[in-house]
Amino acid sequence: MRIMVKRTVPVCFGMTGKQGCSNVGNCVGPDTCSCDSGYRGPQCNNKIACSETKPCYPGNCPSVDNCQCSEGFGSPNCTTILASPIITLASAVLAYNHPMKRMDIYNYTTDATTESGTGSGDSASIWANFDKFNKIRGTVSAAFGMESKLSALPSYVTSSKIGVAVATMEWQLEKLTNGVLTRKGGSSRICSEVSTNNPGSILEECQIEFTNLLNIDSGDVFKLTFQVENGGFENLRGNIRLPFTQQSSMASKSSVIYRIDLDKPTVNTNTAFIVDEPFTKTQIVTRWSGWTDSLAGMESYNWEIFELQNKSGTQRYAKRSKADCINPQLGPDCNQFLDPIFSKKFDHTGVELSMPYTPQNPGVFAMILEASDKANNSDYVSRYVVYDPSSTIEIQTGDDDIKALSGSKNTSFKWQVLSSSSQSGLNLEFSWRGHFINRLHHEGGFLNTIESYSPQLQDTNTGDNKFPKTVNVKYNIVGENGLTGSLIPNELGITKFQTYLDETGEQKVDIYTGVSWVDQNIKTTASFPLAKTVSEGDFVTLWVKAEDKIGNVKLSSLPLGFDSRNGVRFSFNLTESCYRRQNIILKYNDGQDHEKLINPFADKYDLLGLQPLTAYNVSFVVEYDEGDISDPFYYSFRTGDVTLGILLKTGRFAMIYKATLNKHGKPKECVAKTLRDGYSDEDKVLMKAKINFFGAKVGEHPCVLGFFGAVVAEQSSE
Repeated sequence: MRIMVKRTVPVCFGMTGKQGCSNVGNCVGPDTCSCDSGYRGPQCNNKIACSETKPCYPGNCPSVDNCQCSEGFGSPNCTTILASPIITLASAVLAYNHPMKRMDIYNYTTDATTESGTGSGDSASIWANFDKFNKIRGTVSAAFGMESKLSALPSYVTSSKIGVAVATMEWQLEKLTNGVLTRKGGSSRICSEVSTNNPGSILEECQIEFTNLLNIDSGDVFKLTFQVENGGFENLRGNIRLPFTQQSSMASKSSVIYRIDLDKPTVNTNTAFIVDEPFTKTQIVTRWSGWTDSLAGMESYNWEIFELQNKSGTQRYAKRSKADCINPQLGPDCNQFLDPIFSKKFDHTGVELSMPYTPQNPGVFAMILEASDKANNSDYVSRYVVYDPSSTIEIQTGDDDIKALSGSKNTSFKWQVLSSSSQSGLNLEFSWRGHFINRLHHEGGFLNTIESYSPQLQDTNTGDNKFPKTVNVKYNIVGENGLTGSLIPNELGITKFQTYLDETGEQKVDIYTGVSWVDQNIKTTASFPLAKTVSEGDFVTLWVKAEDKIGNVKLSSLPLGFDSRNGVRFSFNLTESCYRRQNIILKYNDGQDHEKLINPFADKYDLLGLQPLTAYNVSFVVEYDEGDISDPFYYSFRTGDVTLGILLKTGRFAMIYKATLNKHGKPKECVAKTLRDGYSDEDKVLMKAKINFFGAKVGEHPCVLGFFGAVVAEQSSE
């Protein structure tokens, strides 16, 4: 028996196929529809707003064809992430890693994290002066920050994961060629800690290291860019997978830009560092201006002053113990080249800057100015100054008196012996060696050579033998406008002598007198040809003016007399003993008792102010420690030439004596007129006027019978 089976097509609501299911479903049984995704109802005629065919996550569908995405998400289907991730850390380290030591010799770290953590462009742009690095290390951390905006998963979404999905770092080096920046190197890498298939709400820390083999030059630009994007996925019913993508314009970026400047600032030497007065009695005043830097621009200045000390004939930077170090330092010793007594920092302003300073004590000081640009390139200029508010030029006497070397030793070089009663064509030779002294400058070595600044701040790990803190000799002072550091020629602290020979022996000269001074530099001897003929009893006066570097001036003089007979000198030599001499006491009598205290180490003494044709009895004793006194030593002598007899008359300013003039062994009766004790300058002028009158009127005036001569020499007041 044959059985026939006929296939029956399901009828849905009187129609077959999709027609019975509103063309969005299939008939699967009598009046039974299987609706396509997004539709429901017996005949699939009810549209569903959110479904796997029309997803709206994260978001909701308040009505058909109306998907409202959660904040921070956008169409299509709310899978476009509009919110930027938050970069919580973005830092760059440029390092030179020693290939043999396998360690960083030096590195530079820069943080490019922005305040908001989002954004694009240059987050950190700095000037730098490193010329060698072979490692580039970037570190980035980020957060999704949108967790609160995610709604609960709808039924058509089986699973979902959204967060930080992509983090990349890219570096590039642009080199300046003919004024144009051209990219010469670079690469990029992606952080492996996150991905679109494995996003995270937080990117804890991603570190990437690059290697650089390119040389670095001034004008180069190095850039490291961090970029972070959100992303993820959602799985829908029916094995449908949709990606979440970051809107391209909303990716978070942060960059570090290093602009390379390897050049030091420049300046004209004349304005680099000015000391108003290299030798000053008042405060030290320094000024500087004109510093420029073509790439990075100027940033600041650091002014330092160092105390110098005289050691072994050189002014050296003062060395202090570790405990007395003014500026705290690492290491066991106090480095004197890093230990200024004072320092101050100045910002660059584009106008002249100045720094006044008054030291606590006189001395020689070194000042160093550091001029820095914004890339931390520095140049250093040094200057020196002598600060001396109180020194003077002193006069030394005794063996250090001004001497007429052409004169007689027996007269302490104060008289010159003539070959006859008058003589012409004389050549006078004088010495003032040791007569003037600026004791502070001489004993303190203020004019000695100055020690050069020793280069500092070497990084011994680099092995490049570079000392960043090195004084640039290009800016050293040349000439006489300041202290150069070289020895200043001087004689006991005196740097200039001038002389004037008064052939009349009568001029009163001071430092302001407009006479014809002769510059002697620092010579302490000089010869003077004498134009006039001199006779016994004549005088000339040598005036010597001494100057030092601080501006002190001192004047001294020597009256030189002329005589045809050599003087007599009495010398005494004391035998050395075990007792220390305190004084030598000299006594003499010319009708009155006189007493003089002599330096205990002297071997001669000039007894001045003696009367002519007078017998003198002289004695001296030596006074020792504890009051012991030697036996006295006696000797006698007699002066000659003029003997004052009876006093004939006392006038208003002078006294007139009957006198005897002993000339060439022949006594002559005469009258001598002398100034009274306590005479004034006016009396002295009047007396000289009378002398001139007598000398001019001999033989013409009935009251002037003859004129034998006059004594007008005076002791120097300076």
